[in-house]
Amino acid sequence: MLETKVLNTSEQISAYSDPYRIKILSEFYRLERPATEKEIADYIGDDPKIVHYHIKKLESSGILQLIKTKSVNGTTTTYYEPSAKKFKIERKDINDSTENEYQTQVEKAVHSTFEYSKSILLTNIRNREKYNDEENGSISSVTVQLTPDEMQEFREYVIAFMKKKQVKENNEALSREKQKYHLFFVTTLID
Repeated sequence: MLETKVLNTSEQISAYSDPYRIKILSEFYRLERPATEKEIADYIGDDPKIVHYHIKKLESSGILQLIKTKSVNGTTTTYYEPSAKKFKIERKDINDSTENEYQTQVEKAVHSTFEYSKSILLTNIRNREKYNDEENGSISSVTVQLTPDEMQEFREYVIAFMKKKQVKENNEALSREKQKYHLFFVTTLID
C-alpha cells in the first residue's frame, strides 16, 4: 500500500467523489486489513451486489486493489484493500478542455465527504433522546493565525490522534467501556 496516491484523471476523481464509495473506503480503513465485498456489505448494512458494483469501480480506477483470492468449496472469495493510505486530488494532467469537469469532480468529492459527516450528525440530533446533550454532537468553527509550520504540526497532531483512536473492528468488549464518536476534520487557508 502506498503512502499517498495522486488522483488526476477524470475516472479516478469521479470514482473517489461518490459518497457511497467514500463510505466503503472508510470501512476498509477502519478494518486496517484486506476485506471481502461481503464483509464490507455486512459492516455498512447493505446488499453485497451493490457493494460489489462500487468496489469494482474503485478497483478499475486504482483506488482499491485486489490482494488475494481464496477458493473454498468452489466459491472464490476476493480480498481488497485501498491502494494508498491517503489520496490526493491534483491538477497535474488537467488541460483547459477538462478544467470544468475536473472542478466539478473535486467539488463533488468535497461535497460527498461533508454530506457523509453531516448525515451522521443529523441522525444523532434526530435521535437526541438516546443521548445527553454533550454526546449528541458539536460543531466548532474558528479562524486562527498560524505559521505554515504550526499549521502542519497541528494537522499532524489531530490526524495522529484520530488514527490512534480509530475504531478497528466491532469489538463488544471495547464498546462497553467506550462510546464511538465520528470526527470530521477540515483545515483550509483563507486568502
